[in-house]
Amino acid sequence: MKIKYLLNKSNINYDSIVINHVINDIKDDSRQIKENDIFFAINGGQTDGRKYIDEAIKKGSKTIIYEGEINQKNDNINYINVLNIRSVLASFCKIFYKDLTKKIKLIGVTGTNGKTTTSTLIYDYLCYSGYDPILIGTSGIFFKDEHFHTANTTVSILQTYTILKEAISKGAKHLIMEVSSIGIRDARVLYFDFDIVIFTNLGHDHLDYHKNITDYKFSKSIILWNVENKRNKAVILNLDDENFAFLSSLVKAKIITYGLKKDANVKAINIVKNLYQSNFEVVIKDDNFKVKTALVGGFNIYNILAVISTLSFLKYDVNDFVDFLRIYVSISGRMNKIIYKSRVIIVDFAHTPTSLINVLSSLKEFTNQKISVVIGCGGNRDISKRSMIAQIAIKYADKIIFTSDNPRDEDPISIINDMVKNLRSSKYRIIIDRKEAITTILDESLHDEVIAILGKGSETSQIINGINYPFSDKEVIYQWINKNNDKT
Repeated sequence: MKIKYLLNKSNINYDSIVINHVINDIKDDSRQIKENDIFFAINGGQTDGRKYIDEAIKKGSKTIIYEGEINQKNDNINYINVLNIRSVLASFCKIFYKDLTKKIKLIGVTGTNGKTTTSTLIYDYLCYSGYDPILIGTSGIFFKDEHFHTANTTVSILQTYTILKEAISKGAKHLIMEVSSIGIRDARVLYFDFDIVIFTNLGHDHLDYHKNITDYKFSKSIILWNVENKRNKAVILNLDDENFAFLSSLVKAKIITYGLKKDANVKAINIVKNLYQSNFEVVIKDDNFKVKTALVGGFNIYNILAVISTLSFLKYDVNDFVDFLRIYVSISGRMNKIIYKSRVIIVDFAHTPTSLINVLSSLKEFTNQKISVVIGCGGNRDISKRSMIAQIAIKYADKIIFTSDNPRDEDPISIINDMVKNLRSSKYRIIIDRKEAITTILDESLHDEVIAILGKGSETSQIINGINYPFSDKEVIYQWINKNNDKT
């Protein structure tokens, strides 16, 4: 494919083209450039790609796409100035990679909470059923026996196309991906041909990036409009979510609803829950399925309903999925239970107000014992939710230690001060060091107590002053258990 052909297909004027070269590939990282690659000099906030144009040219790029202004231009190089570089990148990828998203069953999972559990459940079930799906999300990229960690929930559009190209060549038929509001706004899924989009719920998050809650709400829901009104496509919505009317108004494709209300297409009835398992029935038209699962909490019932809605629409055997749930243990970092001498230790990723309420209200419902919590808030993130997180912890827990999460470039003390500034309670203490906070709450715990270590889930590092240090909540807990076992 030559550059003029690509520009013509993207409806971009190419009068300034001085060399109509064959395109080798498309890159946005100058370090990866090879001869005849197109280089997208994107200003990513932390890094301005325009600084690396000369490096890209030295490595063989013949076409530079940029936004704004650049200082100088070389002879025999194509320079194309565009108004929205990310949308142009999405257009180029769609054409250059020959619309790869049409060649796979593409399932997008978005929403404030529940994305990881829902997408991972679909992925794990398809693996269990003998397929080779791809999963892209918060926990990384998974395909067959390969796993790659990622910096973002929704990876760059170039990374997705690169993964797709390889995976499809190896027989992949499904791609399940978590789609964040930032990923949508940054055009990381623009022009993707989604077969199904699941919208779990709409709450409060990412106001460090979005201007306000309205901007977040509309950014998140744009994806719904992009699902085509075709027989084999659908949008799956939580009927019980308070934003259902708004979300459904944006959909032109078939809508499938799930929830606890009687008019949901897929609904749960006769629910019995405790700290160790959930039992309920799922009704789809005249069919009834009895579910027994180790995934606990009302929020997980909603996640399971979203998965069943998806599988039912795709004509998979729901009974087979129900059998799968009976042996399925947990999603890494989501309501993971560690039992030690009648103590129940919970590790969960909950870091938004809604997810924190979901976890702590479930624990409150399941036990009459004391609930102790360790939690912090991330640095360089939404400041407005810090006080909300602290107030929710105070409402539901009997004892709280506020600590560091991923402080990133912020002072951990400043973050915690933002959390506790409006509190009037004697329930909490502050211990900056996360390991010390966890071991302290465990040292002080009583038999039959529930201890919730929240915010980081299955993360294996802690970001302090821009450096990733190895750190795992679970490791700290297991080290504490081993140390206590040695004393006995």
